Amino acid sequence: MIELFPYKETLRRAPPYAVMISHLWIKAVDSDTIPATLSPNAINGLLRQRLGFDGVIYTDAIADALYAKQRFSGKLPVTVGERMEFGKGMRSR
Repeated sequence: MIELFPYKETLRRAPPYAVMISHLWIKAVDSDTIPATLSPNAINGLLRQRLGFDGVIYTDAIADALYAKQRFSGKLPVTVGERMEFGKGMRSR
């Protein structure tokens, strides 16, 4: 089970323009050990669809993501570059 209440409330009350995704495996989201930084289930399923986040998703684990891309080669539907959507959904205040 994933406890989403604090995240749902934050997104409802004060939606951020961007969130940082961690480079770790979320067992409740992925049965395979693909880290969240490369996981369509984490990015599109959990953040975009389930939580309704439409801002920028970024990571500070680029080197880890590139290593993982090599490790999970053939298992991932997209490349690291395709996962990184720089500027998508950015708005100015």
